Amino acid sequence: MLFSSVLTGSLLRVLILFRGYRSGILGTYSWFYTYIASSLLADVLINLARVDYVGVYKPVYWACQFATLAIGCGLILEIFRHVLEPYPGAERFARAVCLVTFGVIFLVGFLFPRSSPLDLQAASIELERDVRSAQIVFFVAILAVISHYAIPLGRNMRGMMLGYGIYLLVSLATLSFRAYIGMDFDRIWRVIQPLSFNLSLLIWLIALWSLKENPKPKREVRIETDYEALAALTRDRLRALRAHLGRSTR
Repeated sequence: MLFSSVLTGSLLRVLILFRGYRSGILGTYSWFYTYIASSLLADVLINLARVDYVGVYKPVYWACQFATLAIGCGLILEIFRHVLEPYPGAERFARAVCLVTFGVIFLVGFLFPRSSPLDLQAASIELERDVRSAQIVFFVAILAVISHYAIPLGRNMRGMMLGYGIYLLVSLATLSFRAYIGMDFDRIWRVIQPLSFNLSLLIWLIALWSLKENPKPKREVRIETDYEALAALTRDRLRALRAHLGRSTR
């Protein structure tokens, strides 16, 4: 069953890349297709290294896991970029927060691992759980923005977000169970994880069959105005704080 799930996932990714090429939207959703291609390449490399003659399987496996995890953060940037494209100030702010947050998580995960650095599996699970948690926070935040400002979404973005949301929720749940239950949960995890990813791939294949970008909103969306007001308020508070600290030091 596991081999069947892996093969199905590989075929779905090939189809997604092929349809993206044929429909001419590879460049429109570059982060998304980079993630699909990198995860497919990672599977190929892992399977090539599975015959472990010289002890290369584990290093290749964990290197591929890390690479796809890092590239997968770009899906959040992709969603922010297309949802907030008409509002450049808000989009730049969201992109900066994402990059700083993920950068800090990876840096702390490398410098101060909670598990022994020699225990690659435990350290990888902890890092992935932290990254998935941050991704879910950003995902919920963009859902709240879409709902609050009634931002219309096209079929491409609706499908991308639906598939990604399913995969994030299942990933975080299974990673939490693996952390608390331990190796006994691995047999279940090896079934649930690829099945949930294949479901996301199927949703993405259907949603991104052709280009269907976000429609223009029918009414004025005040997100840029609200962002500018928030940015101005933040700058005023920072100036007041610096002035207060300056008086205190004198």
